[in-house]
Amino acid sequence: MKSGNVIVVLLVGLLCGAITVSAQTPVVSSSVLYVPLIGLTAVPEPLALPSGGGDVTYRYAVKNFIRESTLADIHVIDDHCASIAFVEGDDNGNEMLDHDETWRYICTTT
Repeated sequence: MKSGNVIVVLLVGLLCGAITVSAQTPVVSSSVLYVPLIGLTAVPEPLALPSGGGDVTYRYAVKNFIRESTLADIHVIDDHCASIAFVEGDDNGNEMLDHDETWRYICTTT
């Protein structure tokens, strides 16, 4: 399969720092160009640390909002958490983020 455009989304927030999501769109048709729209949410747990610090678990959700195009080669990078792991969401096992899927990731750091 030939790859199309690489999409990079950068989310900067007060709680989560800078988080980057990148994906590729497969070329579906040479006559139609779809501009992918990828969504990202990141939620830290706990929202506030006790004095002295502690562990923080970040939960991420990645969503493809364009029905006509799947996304491939998804990467989530967070400057606060190095080892982000895929948890679930590839319902049909095709390694493509389809419109009706939400991929979930998790990372814990101190």
